[in-house]
Amino acid sequence: MLNTWLAFLMEGMAESVALADRLGVSHEALREALRGGPLEAPVALAKLAQTLPVADAIGRRWHQLVEAGSGQADVVAARRGLGQDAMTR
Repeated sequence: MLNTWLAFLMEGMAESVALADRLGVSHEALREALRGGPLEAPVALAKLAQTLPVADAIGRRWHQLVEAGSGQADVVAARRGLGQDAMTR
């Protein structure tokens, strides 16, 4: 039951971040709106702070792969493309 609650909390966080992105609301503004209010969930805010930098880096690399012509490739090709980025660091 607790794992289900946590999964829904994380999904809600991801959906909220995606909506904020579409509406042009910064991630910092989203965090500030949640901090200290009745909707604050410390575990979600902590996870948000940890995952956003990683998600931003993956998103940038994904767009590079699409621009390089890999947009129609399957998941394996995308995985290889993302892996190449990690190997060059």
